[in-house]
Amino acid sequence: MMTPEDILKGIGCKGHLNVNKKKAIQAIQIALNLNEIQNRKMENKILYKDLIDIGFERINDHDDVFFDQNGYNYFRVEYVLNKSLYMEWDSETHELMFVRWREKDGTVLNKMSIDSVNAAKILIQFFSTNKYVSENESSPSVNYA
Repeated sequence: MMTPEDILKGIGCKGHLNVNKKKAIQAIQIALNLNEIQNRKMENKILYKDLIDIGFERINDHDDVFFDQNGYNYFRVEYVLNKSLYMEWDSETHELMFVRWREKDGTVLNKMSIDSVNAAKILIQFFSTNKYVSENESSPSVNYA
């Protein structure tokens, strides 16, 4: 991986390490860190198809402003676990959230980010009203510390 100093040399910065060069190095380091974080997010990106395959449903929301800005209608993908818990995947950010809400007035009480399809499978299994899946049957693994 390139260092900030390598980048500065590549664009022709020479001489003493003065204040401007120090600030440039700091700015480049921040940009490199942000790029690395973005790359990690892309590697762990939760895909639409993977969620549909495990039982999530697509909900289309018509929003004229969103459509005018983006050329397509906004949608989300969700899995309702029970009357107060659901998981929701945002089509714009590709973020999956585990949400606890109060059904009577729609107030969101708490949210938690889910970082993998396997974690979503574990939550589905844990909060499912179906019978418990034994270790001998196919189920996601859970490590309790």
